[in-house]
Amino acid sequence: MTEGVDLHGDLSRFQVICKVPYPYLGDKLVKKKMHKWKWWYPRQTVKTIVQSTGRSVRNADDFAITYILDADWNYFFYKNKNMFPDDFLNCLQE
Repeated sequence: MTEGVDLHGDLSRFQVICKVPYPYLGDKLVKKKMHKWKWWYPRQTVKTIVQSTGRSVRNADDFAITYILDADWNYFFYKNKNMFPDDFLNCLQE
């Protein structure tokens, strides 16, 4: 649920991301871009995570908890922490 969903207010107080949303490696265009620019693949993943969390938090007064269940999340996050927006980082709780 990364696009076209507006879960403002009480429509969503939590959400679950089951897997880190890496781009599909079977796509030839994805493979081309990730080999041309090393930053591209993790950047797309970061954008999808931020976009997904934003579905439930629509303004400064809104709130929701996002659970990421994938065991790969910690590795991905710490390796790519610098790509996440500061506002996202400020909201994290471990």
